[in-house]
Amino acid sequence: MDPNDQPSPVTETDAGAGSEPMAEPGAEAAATPAEPPARTVRTGTGIMPAVVTGIVLAAAVLAFVAQNTKRIALEWLWLDFHTTPGVLVLVALFLGVVAAVIVGAIVRRNRRIRLNEREELAQLRGAGS
Repeated sequence: MDPNDQPSPVTETDAGAGSEPMAEPGAEAAATPAEPPARTVRTGTGIMPAVVTGIVLAAAVLAFVAQNTKRIALEWLWLDFHTTPGVLVLVALFLGVVAAVIVGAIVRRNRRIRLNEREELAQLRGAGS
C-alpha cells in the first residue's frame, strides 16, 4: 500500500454488527478548525482620486496666489488691514483644514465611544444568558 493513498471511509455496510456506531457526517467538520477566508487581490493603477483632486486644487490655489499680488484694504469688525487676495485664500484654506481636522476628531471619538458601548452591552447580554 502506498503511504500517500487515503484509506476509504467506512460505510454502514462495511461495519460489522459489533462495531461502534458511526459519527455524524458534520462531526468531523466541527472538530477541524475552519479555514480562513480566501484573500481578495485587487489590481489597479494605484492612483487615488482624492489625492489627484487635492493636487489639482492646490495647483489652482497657487496659481491664484501668484496672479493676485496687488494689496487690497480690508475692514472686518474693528480691524482694518491691507493684504493680498492670495493671502486671504491661504488663510481661509488653513482655517478650513483646521476645522475639518477638529470636527473629524470629534466624530471619530463619538463613534469610538458608541462602538465601545455596543460591545460592552453585547458582552453584558451574553453574560446574562
